[in-house]
Amino acid sequence: MHLENDEVKEEFVEMHDIQQRMNTNVDEDYMYMKALYYALPMKYVTTVKLQHKLSGEANQNTVKKLLDRMAKDGYIKNTGQKRLGKLVVQSEASNKKLAEVKELLDGKSMEIEIPHQAFEFKAKDDKVQLL
Repeated sequence: MHLENDEVKEEFVEMHDIQQRMNTNVDEDYMYMKALYYALPMKYVTTVKLQHKLSGEANQNTVKKLLDRMAKDGYIKNTGQKRLGKLVVQSEASNKKLAEVKELLDGKSMEIEIPHQAFEFKAKDDKVQLL
C-alpha cells in the first residue's frame, strides 16, 4: 500500500512539473509575440527600447533572450553601431509575421479558407470523391 502511494505522489509531481514547463513555454511564446509586435515596425531596436515598450513586463535578461531569438529567426541582425541597436530586417517575411502577430494580439480572428464543397466517402473504392 505504501509503495502505491509513493508511485501516485511521484506521478503527481511529474505531472505538475510538465504543466509548469508548458505554462512557461506559453508565457515565453506570448512574450516573444509581444516583442515582435513592438520590434518589427522599428528600424533599430535596443534592449532598453524594447523593455520600455513591453512596459516592464520582462526584465533585461529576458529581453536580451528575446532579441537573440529574433536574430536567430532572422528578424533582426547585429550592427556595428551599438548605440543604434540591432537592425530590424524589413522583408516580406517579417511584414507577414508582423501582420500575423497583430491579428493574434489584437484579438481578431484569422481568416482561414474553407472549401465550400461537400465530400463523401465511397467505401468500395476506398477513395474520396468531391461532389
